[in-house]
Amino acid sequence: MPDDAPGIVVIDEVPWLVERDAEFEGALQTVWDRHLSAKPVLLVLVGSDISVMEALQSHGRPFFGRAAKMTVAPLHVADVQTMTGLSAADAVDALLITGGFPEIVRSWRPGMSRQDFLRDVTANPLSPLLVAGELTLLGEFPEASRSRAVLEAIGSGERTYSAIASVSGATGTLPAGTLTPLLNTLQA
Repeated sequence: MPDDAPGIVVIDEVPWLVERDAEFEGALQTVWDRHLSAKPVLLVLVGSDISVMEALQSHGRPFFGRAAKMTVAPLHVADVQTMTGLSAADAVDALLITGGFPEIVRSWRPGMSRQDFLRDVTANPLSPLLVAGELTLLGEFPEASRSRAVLEAIGSGERTYSAIASVSGATGTLPAGTLTPLLNTLQA
């Protein structure tokens, strides 16, 4: 980075880096303190796992008090309508289905009906919609297999605590100590 010209450093998928490398935060702090902080540089850390991104700024962590939080809002319904070529009412449906995530909206071919879109994206396990859902689940739930079982139970129509616990357990009823935190996280 030059000393006399502004620069921007962008690091994407920070939650993944934090999870994979226990030394990442400390190493980044060292690079910032020794090399970048005195330069006209903007360091942007990007991640969609909100819990990890907020934890990076918590007390006792290397970037505590050094960062400003910025949330990137989803696309507006007018943007979704422009990108998909849909009517206003259908663009609202497209916004609700995609969450307004630009990458997911980009995968919606102009004029495509919601049924066609959903058929296409659910047929491809690597579609942006399914990958975003998987990454969200992995980021929010400590035990991916248990959370998936709980979500599948709820999605198949189970509504009571005991029914969800019964259906979600691999070899029997899911223990309350496992189910209750998962349900609390889902509610939150």
